[in-house]
Amino acid sequence: MRVLGLLAIAACSSPAAAQPAPPAKTVHPVAMDGPYKTLAAACQHARPCGGTDMDEKGNVSHRPKTPTCDAVTDRTHDINAGEAKLEHAVGGDEIRLGGVKCAEPDGLRYTHSEYSVYVHRKDGWWRTAAPVFAVDYNDKYCDVTQATRWNDQPGRTFLGIAATQECVACMKQADSTETLEMMLRVEPDGTKPVVFGPLAVGERVTQTPNSDIDKDVDCKKVKRVVSLDEKWSGADDLVLAGPATWQAPEMEDGLIVIAITQTDAASSAGSYHFAR
Repeated sequence: MRVLGLLAIAACSSPAAAQPAPPAKTVHPVAMDGPYKTLAAACQHARPCGGTDMDEKGNVSHRPKTPTCDAVTDRTHDINAGEAKLEHAVGGDEIRLGGVKCAEPDGLRYTHSEYSVYVHRKDGWWRTAAPVFAVDYNDKYCDVTQATRWNDQPGRTFLGIAATQECVACMKQADSTETLEMMLRVEPDGTKPVVFGPLAVGERVTQTPNSDIDKDVDCKKVKRVVSLDEKWSGADDLVLAGPATWQAPEMEDGLIVIAITQTDAASSAGSYHFAR
């Protein structure tokens, strides 16, 4: 894990004095659903998403009654997975990241999936009761890929995700990439699995105009990286250190979507306490 300490110093007429650290933000686990006998059954009880019709205001209707679970039960059906390792064995358990494919109206070039964490134990398959993040993009002009890193610690496993959306930009005369880095924490044991997350820990944005771009197109070269370093003072106490602001990750109905907005916002820098 990345390590960094953050020190705040106040300037005044007397000798500099350390400022008291702000109270740690409490991170609570998400709700879990289960257990189910099979992975397919756990997914089939997830919420369906999307719809097959849309009104003039862009509101989706005709919601499906059951979720589409192909990409959950077989990661080769997940077009957003890339080379990511979505399954991880720890002890006799398995942790899996799985995306339900959302329904879309015919003729629209959009891909929308909602990802949940699945945990398999002796008592069966558990799933986060709600999705933990989503992808939603025009698949004619964009693509999403993911990279994952699993890190086992005593009694807990961390899943690092770097999810990248690549698009054409500037009237199709440039390429852009937006990468959101997230951390999830999973504790398989106990009365039921415990899942914390996701916590955004970094973002990378680039925009590269074509060499022969039209001079009338306003398109700037962009390269921005914000990376928050992690320091653990105990098993449940984390400090994320780095810039206090960044451009906010995109949100949709309270769910993180893999894209970066152009809106300045507070970053995830600060102290966290994981509580159960």
